Amino acid sequence: MQRRINKVAVLGSGVMGSRIACHFAGVGVKVLLLDIVPKEPNDKEKAKGQTPESPAVRNRIVNDALQAAVKSNPSPLYTKEAAKHITTGNFDDDMKSIAGCDWIIEVVVENLDIKKKVFEQVEKYRTPGTLITSILPAYPSTSWRKGAVPISKSISAVRTSSIHPVTSASWRSFPPRIPIRR
Repeated sequence: MQRRINKVAVLGSGVMGSRIACHFAGVGVKVLLLDIVPKEPNDKEKAKGQTPESPAVRNRIVNDALQAAVKSNPSPLYTKEAAKHITTGNFDDDMKSIAGCDWIIEVVVENLDIKKKVFEQVEKYRTPGTLITSILPAYPSTSWRKGAVPISKSISAVRTSSIHPVTSASWRSFPPRIPIRR
């Protein structure tokens, strides 16, 4: 089976997530980069009269993370123009948009309760057959195998703390040229 990746969702815009988004954008893949909604406007936003409902406030975390990535040296973008391939948003307003993605990459903070909530939303909105990847370095594989994290049949969970990645059939079949160490 050959997969074609036209659009990727990256869930979590921290250092890892924003850079992953930039690398995909750099090779021309459309990216949806999502993160949490801030609890309240910061002082600068309040001075502008923005409220918690203002889009600039709701997307501040993801937009600030992306701008920090773009400005970093070296930049994870091959060209500054590649940033146009990245659309930002937040989990509350934009999670439904993952339905249009071919690959969903979860890189939220290392907190099992948060990961569980994110995966519940992923399962609600994803298109069946979508490739889903999660980085689970802090948790033994039994945590997610026993349902602590609701993982669909199409997920690839790679424990980075181990030299032996735990992978699903979808990872072994996509892409066919990536070697997997056992």
